[in-house]
Amino acid sequence: MKNRLIIKSLIKTSVLLFVFSIGQAEEITKVGTSAAGFLQMENGSRAMAMGGSLVADANDASAVFWNPASVGISNKFSSYYEQTQLYADISQYNIGFSYPLNGNQSLAILINYLDLGRMDITTVLEPEGTGNTFDAASYFMAAAYAKSLTDRVRVGISFKLFEERIWLEKANGFAVDLGTLYNFSDTGVRVGMNLSNLGPTLSMDDGPHLGFYRDASESIPGQPEPLSQFITQSFQLPLTFTMGVSLDLMGKKGLISKSDNQTVIFNISANDGFDLPFRMNAGLEYNYFDKAALRMGWHENYDMAGLSFGAGVNIPIPGVGIWTIDYAWVDYEALGAVTSWGLSYQF
Repeated sequence: MKNRLIIKSLIKTSVLLFVFSIGQAEEITKVGTSAAGFLQMENGSRAMAMGGSLVADANDASAVFWNPASVGISNKFSSYYEQTQLYADISQYNIGFSYPLNGNQSLAILINYLDLGRMDITTVLEPEGTGNTFDAASYFMAAAYAKSLTDRVRVGISFKLFEERIWLEKANGFAVDLGTLYNFSDTGVRVGMNLSNLGPTLSMDDGPHLGFYRDASESIPGQPEPLSQFITQSFQLPLTFTMGVSLDLMGKKGLISKSDNQTVIFNISANDGFDLPFRMNAGLEYNYFDKAALRMGWHENYDMAGLSFGAGVNIPIPGVGIWTIDYAWVDYEALGAVTSWGLSYQF
């Protein structure tokens, strides 16, 4: 009876979140008013295929991004590499590692690199381009720690150092993520929460192009041209709170059907950010004999992201470990499709 009440409450909460997200679709937002927006970009091929809904179900090294409390939850060494081809010839790369420690503790490292490619330099006099180009890139490095407080409750924290660079100008900053994970271990239900990108404001204040020489005063003959500096505006980081639920619909603890060989997992999450509207994510995964998985997901109230699909294959090697290949395809409407390939290893 208790388990049924819990499940009914979770389902009702999910429905209410979905209805509320639709009602917020026309709300005026602060889109474009935060710095380091790349910190919000989805990563992890499995997560992308499931609509970015893994705040309560991340199970590999990419958990550093989705919920640091999930780091090392498999109690195995885990590593992964991912390459994502975004819109407008933008590429994203991720590499991560997680290490289990004694006492139900884990450490993890995640490195993310976003390459915006090269662009033409234009001026007022040469709007079609000067013939020269410049590049832009962003990256962050995160270190996470997670610990189980009880057999149901797990907490985690992640520290991120990041840099945004446009040609010769750059900005450096840091941020903290705080996550929790509650596991109804006897029901196949998990609830996760993550407060991400908590940190000071950021400004593009480092680079040679920000300095210039002003004309010397004509009233003082021989005065050198004074060196001056452009003052750049500071912007808040993209602080975001995310909450989600993961349900084992089929499996050893399946809510609908029990199975020792097949699993069906349904995830739903909602996030509210400083510069974003209230949004929702949903994902479904079918896993056959822990050998192959099919996935699909949906982004609700996003500007472009919508339907997503993906698949994964596990390749166990006796005495070595398990290699996993994941693929994701996400529809970004007018921007085209985003594709992601991931390779992970566990032992």
